[in-house]
Formats: sequence, C-alpha cells, structure tokens
Amino acid sequence: MLLKLFYYIFILPFSLLPMGILFAIAEFFVFVLYGIFGYRKDVVISNLKSSFPEKSDAEISKIARAFYTHFGHILAEGIKGFTISKEELLTRYRFTNPELVEEMYQQKRSVILVSGHQNNWEFLVQSLNLQFSHQGVGVGKPITNAGFGTLMFNSRTRFGMKIWDFKKVKHIFKEAMEAKELFACMLLADQSPSNHKNSFWMNFLNQGTPKLFGPEYLAKKYNVPIFYFEVLKVKRGFYEATLVPVSYNPETETYGDITFKHNKLLEDSIRKNPSQWLWSHKKWKHAKHATDFEVRE
Repeated sequence: MLLKLFYYIFILPFSLLPMGILFAIAEFFVFVLYGIFGYRKDVVISNLKSSFPEKSDAEISKIARAFYTHFGHILAEGIKGFTISKEELLTRYRFTNPELVEEMYQQKRSVILVSGHQNNWEFLVQSLNLQFSHQGVGVGKPITNAGFGTLMFNSRTRFGMKIWDFKKVKHIFKEAMEAKELFACMLLADQSPSNHKNSFWMNFLNQGTPKLFGPEYLAKKYNVPIFYFEVLKVKRGFYEATLVPVSYNPETETYGDITFKHNKLLEDSIRKNPSQWLWSHKKWKHAKHATDFEVRE
C-alpha cells in the first residue's frame, strides 16, 4: 500500500515532467549523494584506480565525478521510463545498423545481443521489441521488493518486451528454440558471477576477472548468432547502439573465444568513455582468486 502511494504521489508525477527538469533534479540529487554522503565513493574510486593504474588521482577523480553525473541522468531517464511514449523512446534510443539483425530474421534465425551496463540499458529493455522484427526478450533477476518489482516489470514490458527469469532461462530458451520462435535475446553479462569457480577467467581492465559464461553457452548450444552492441551517449538523454558481430556460427567456435571477444569489445568501449559504465558495484570481489585459475590475456 505504501509503495503504491509513493508511486502515485512521487514517481508518477515526476515521470510526467519534461526531461530537462528531471535532469536538473537528478543532478542536484547526485550532488548530495556524492558530494555530501559519498555514496559508494570508495568502491568507485577503488574500481577506477585498479582499472586505470596509469591515470593520476586528479584524472580518477574527474572520471568519478563524471560517472556520478551520468548515473544521475540514468536515474532521471529511469523515472521517465514509466510514462515515456513509444515515439519519444525511439528518438532517444536507436540502432545505427539494425540491418544486421534484420538479415538474421530473414534467415529465420534468432539472435543474442550481449553487452554490459553501459549508458542507458533501461531504454533498451523498453524499446528492444520495437527495434527489430524479432520478439524482444530480456533476462534478469526478480527484484527483491515484490511490489517495486511489479512496477518495474510493467514498465519494462509496456511495448511488448518479454522478460525471462534468469533461473529458468535455459529451459525457456530451449522451449523457444523448439517452437521456432524468432527472438532477440538481450544479455548484460558484466556482473560479478556468483560462482567464480565455474566462470571463464580473463584479463579485463587490467585485472584477472571471472566472466559469466551464459551468452556463450546458449549461443553455442543452439548455434544462435551473437552480436555485441556498443552504446554511445550522443548527448544528454540520447543514445545510439552499434552492432558488432561476434559469431554467426557459434557452434564452430573454440571454448572461451566468444566470451573473450565480447568482453574485449566491452573493455574497448569502457576505455573510450570510462564515465559511462556502472562503477558503483564490487565487480572484482573475486579478483583475489585469479592466481588459482588460468587467466586468458
């Protein structure tokens, strides 16, 4: 009940505001969050220093400040997502080369789209089903708060997007393939794996890092073409995604090659625009175990 009141009294009215006002509010909020309370500042600074040892403290601080401002914009856009129109959404998030996926649709092949938490992933979740002829599909964990989870699910699926529970994704993926459904499955694969022992280890941003193997597993098992997508912020509130083929025939790839390639593409994207990746999470909490595994360079 309290959540519904909060939604109708605060979230919904704010969502109806013009984006410029939302950005201004978000930037003030982030100033308080970062400048006064230092929200996850230690984690952000530690991640940046480990990833860019060649940069000075001043350069690291500059990236951190830019990240928090960018993070505020993402929060504002997330609020706007509850009421954004289809037309506005498609002007704010577009693919530069959608023909690569459309060609797969003409060949009656589903696709996997893989990237990381770079720039606005919520706009992509909402718009994916509108971007291509394929059925748009996302994979995610249920949100702990059931009420808020329902609000987010309804927002993300407003334009026909389907959300698959990550715990059931192998089963659902298999059923969809057997039913010959044509889908574009979006996977954000830069989280720290819960089980580092069953992960693929590689050098990522200057550190031995365990990587989720799910995208490669699904691509190889069903020979589904896999694409990396790089997301660039054109200007505040507007994004362009560019598709990069990782493999058109994954079943022929050597173990680990797909995971290594799409993560190296992500690493290149982060190095070009470091403030636009999600630095506020402990992505290297398993790094101390790197010496126990073969780390691919």
